[in-house]
Amino acid sequence: MNQGLVQIVTYYATKPHKELSELLLNKSKDNLISILTDLLTAYINDKNSSSLREFVTVSIAGYKHNPNKLGYNGYKQNSAIGAEPISCEAKPKNIQTEGYDQKKSKPKLNGEGGFNDYTIERLKKQLPEKRAVGTYTRMASFNFSHYCNYPKIKINYLNKKAIERNQKYFNKNFYHFLMESK
Repeated sequence: MNQGLVQIVTYYATKPHKELSELLLNKSKDNLISILTDLLTAYINDKNSSSLREFVTVSIAGYKHNPNKLGYNGYKQNSAIGAEPISCEAKPKNIQTEGYDQKKSKPKLNGEGGFNDYTIERLKKQLPEKRAVGTYTRMASFNFSHYCNYPKIKINYLNKKAIERNQKYFNKNFYHFLMESK
């Protein structure tokens, strides 16, 4: 890890705000850019946290991010008078690309996701025909094959150049679906 980043994180966690500010003010602009880039890279690629990936996905899609751990990841106002806000879920998968070609098993982006801590009430509201009576679902997972024929799929943002550039990381059917989307 970048030693400047180690120092800043340590100051942030252990020193008064004034000392952290002084440390930051004494860093060069290039050094701060390097440190911030390393921090963002570490955060967005963290295997145990999708917070930043969810934030970016929800924001690009035009929703306001919900910082709470449980509940929907974002929402936006409904234009109908008195209507409930429109909620959204964002479950972006992260593929570790470093050393990808040397891996025996190569994970692929396949439109999968999952929902943790699903309450019975929420499950009844959103998936009533899928729930067996008397069961509790802590985790519900899905992939592209579960929704590929759903006629109401709405893609809010699609960067085809980035998808094409990273084709080897995508499941073939999911890749073609994205590239053929309008």
